[in-house]
Amino acid sequence: MDANTIKKALMAGPKDLNDLALATGLKRKQLASLLRASPEIELVQGLWVLKEVPPTNEALSQVNAAPKKVQEVEPGIRLRDQLKKERSLKQQQRQHLSSVSGDLIPNQPLPSVTGIRDALRLEAEAIPKKIRFQILKREKVDAFWVLTIKPNDAVNTTIDESLEGAKAWWPRQDGVHGQADILAVIPEEQQIHLRFCTAQPPEKEETIYIYLPRYIDAIIEIWRSSWAERCIQSLRQARAQTEKSEDIDVNPDSFPTLRKGQKAIFHQLGWPISFLWGPPGSGKTYTLGALLASLMVQYPEKKILLLSSTNTAVDLALVSVDNALSQLISEHSPYAAAANIARNRTIRLGNNFRAGHFTGREHLIPAADKKLLDELRQLELEEPSKEDIKNYAFWREARDTLRKKIKAHSLLLLKNNQLSAQTTTRAAFTFEELQQVNYDLIVFDEASQVGIPHALALMPLGKHCLFAGDYKQLAPICISKTPLAREWIGQSMFKYYRKSAEWCCLLDEQSRMAEPISQLISNIFYDGLLRVAEDAQSSCEWRTTRESVANKSPIKILSVSEDFKWSQKYNGPIRHESALALAKFLASISADERNNCVVLTPFRAQRALIKNVLKKEGMGKLNVSTIHRSQGSEYDTVLFDPVDGRHNFFQFQRSLINVALSRAKARLVITLSDADCEEATFKKIRFLTLERPDHSSVTTLTDLQLQANPDQWVGKAVHFRGVTGVFKGCLNQQAIFIDLETGEERKFVI
Repeated sequence: MDANTIKKALMAGPKDLNDLALATGLKRKQLASLLRASPEIELVQGLWVLKEVPPTNEALSQVNAAPKKVQEVEPGIRLRDQLKKERSLKQQQRQHLSSVSGDLIPNQPLPSVTGIRDALRLEAEAIPKKIRFQILKREKVDAFWVLTIKPNDAVNTTIDESLEGAKAWWPRQDGVHGQADILAVIPEEQQIHLRFCTAQPPEKEETIYIYLPRYIDAIIEIWRSSWAERCIQSLRQARAQTEKSEDIDVNPDSFPTLRKGQKAIFHQLGWPISFLWGPPGSGKTYTLGALLASLMVQYPEKKILLLSSTNTAVDLALVSVDNALSQLISEHSPYAAAANIARNRTIRLGNNFRAGHFTGREHLIPAADKKLLDELRQLELEEPSKEDIKNYAFWREARDTLRKKIKAHSLLLLKNNQLSAQTTTRAAFTFEELQQVNYDLIVFDEASQVGIPHALALMPLGKHCLFAGDYKQLAPICISKTPLAREWIGQSMFKYYRKSAEWCCLLDEQSRMAEPISQLISNIFYDGLLRVAEDAQSSCEWRTTRESVANKSPIKILSVSEDFKWSQKYNGPIRHESALALAKFLASISADERNNCVVLTPFRAQRALIKNVLKKEGMGKLNVSTIHRSQGSEYDTVLFDPVDGRHNFFQFQRSLINVALSRAKARLVITLSDADCEEATFKKIRFLTLERPDHSSVTTLTDLQLQANPDQWVGKAVHFRGVTGVFKGCLNQQAIFIDLETGEERKFVI
């Protein structure tokens, strides 16, 4: 009876030992003994779950006895037509499967408060508090110091822009230690620029320490509080919801250029949680801007908190909302007056915005908030020694008073405006102010980059929550290697996305990438779901602008033979041959074409090397970036150098490759070596781009024909058991094909 009680409790979802004891009424010791003894229950990531029940022998025999349906095709059918037919059939099968099984991602276990706290603790332990650098050279320039440095720690650290804004510290023999702010970082020169130095920096060969911001601490504090239980409860209630909790139905008609798929999300905001899955180029940011502008004018009493993981993403999302409101005003829509009011009730909080994004939109930036922050920054520079008790007391009182003013001003802004936009990091640090505002909708843009603890901590601030992003692109950053931290911090709320659910919307049309690039990315990363939008296909201008850049070669592979090597100078993996190959290609195209291109690489060391190579070739101003910094951008030409295709993060984060390739509008250039193509994704890319046979027709191959003379068909494109592919040969009574659509290896027992 106890075993049945336990299984019944676990049918509602995985539970830790404490939750299971409460659900069953059993004592922990007795419960633990029963759990360990049960063959139907297992422990996964600290949670007890029911094992999947294998099919019975009878069910298996029925499946094996069922006749296999082989799709017959006419001999000589065009390969392109055959692939389109198969792609359509596969899409129908996926849709049918979704309607039956429900989940694109299977039902996932709910986190526990203990599990999240432990994951955050493990992540905090993995994040270094300070990094030690050795000074190679120092130079004073006016009031600033320029230091050439190299890492002097076991921690794998690269000198890049992520260090900007951090604090530098160094010891002194007189006991009055020095400190400064890092004003700028020049990665290719391995330089940092210091400002506000309280003492002369160390000399050559001496050590300087850089203290990294501890952004995780604010989230840890939230999960240590009683709010943590509310976070778990809000997710539990949302998952159990079978209908809208509020009748919110936004009319999309003010934006007639929206596609059918984009309009779908306008009707789903009444659910506790809704998802907008926007693959690259599908117009997610435009859709989000039109959606929030429409909500603001049609429901002016609704308060919205717009969040994203980076300052750039916040800027672009907010500008999209402002553009949409401006459109309503300029086109004299019925909502023009309401849109004008809404524009002046929209603000960007935080001081790390890019001013260029807000040219002509100064109303979005609260000037008084910036002034107070500048005063506080200046006051902190004037901090006296604590040994000077009287002056330190006066200083401390002035600082605390100014902080209270900033807090009060921020709270006033939050309460008086309809839409407030800020980063998720700032939201965690200003959590107490946000708790005092009753939000109707919390929006996470680029939600795939926000870890579950961060998202869950902020989600209960509103009645409804919208997660917009693409979980097949960049995932949340997780430093810890422990399974528990990766399970929660390394995953986003898209873990709970269900394709067939009414509250989940997919944008399956894109208008960024030329057809060959789109097809490559769709087949490798999106199961063939992503396609070029009809309005783009029918636009002569859209096609012409891409064809003029690509010159009929939208995808180009630059083959290299050199393997990567570790560079002490750049403190990371580099590959000289690919850097030179990219420089040669860039030199072969016009200056105008180079103005709208980017070079992407996953390694900061290779980025620094490429910048130096281009600088020597007179192309030092070209945009060279890491993949993480490129998400959300687009360019006519993208050059991608994986450097080390066998690296672990390519195997576990295929999303990095997706992000890099999908930035391209017209032309994609990739450097690949044989070693790179040992990784499955790069192998598929090379096959689909270089090795796929260019056959105008394909022959249907039967089992009897294959068994009679398999060698006859090796290397030929054939149609076999519903798959069109290149036959590679037979091994262990299996026929092996390379699917011409996806580049994947397919095996059939013969």
